Amino acid sequence: MEYHFPAIGLVPIVRGSGDEGRAAVIGINPPEEVTPEASLIEGEEKRGIGLWMRDRYGVLRELKEKRVKRGWVEGMEEGLFVNVGLEEVVEKLVRWDGGISGNEWFSRMEDLPWYSSGDIL
Repeated sequence: MEYHFPAIGLVPIVRGSGDEGRAAVIGINPPEEVTPEASLIEGEEKRGIGLWMRDRYGVLRELKEKRVKRGWVEGMEEGLFVNVGLEEVVEKLVRWDGGISGNEWFSRMEDLPWYSSGDIL
C-alpha cells in the first residue's frame, strides 16, 4: 500500500522529497517455519514491493507480464472502467501508462475526486 496509495492519490505526495506518502498497514507474516523471514523479504523485494517501487502503475514489463499470467488482456480496462459512469479524470487514471518513463506520477492527481493535499483545515 506504501506505493499503491500515493500512485492513485489516496495519500499526499511531496514531490521531489523522496517521500512517497505514508499509509499504515497491519499485516501478519506467515510463521517462521512456513516461510523464513529472510526468504519472505527477499521474495517481496524481487517479485513484490521491489517491482512496485520502480513501476508504480504496473505498466512496465515485469508487472505487465504478471497481469497477463492472471488473465488480464491489454485494453481490458476500457470495458471494465470506461463509460460506466466514472468521472473523466478517473477513466484517465485507469488508462494511465506511466508517462514517458513508465513511472511518472499521474499528471492530474489533484483533480481526482478523492484527492487530498494533506493540508489540515
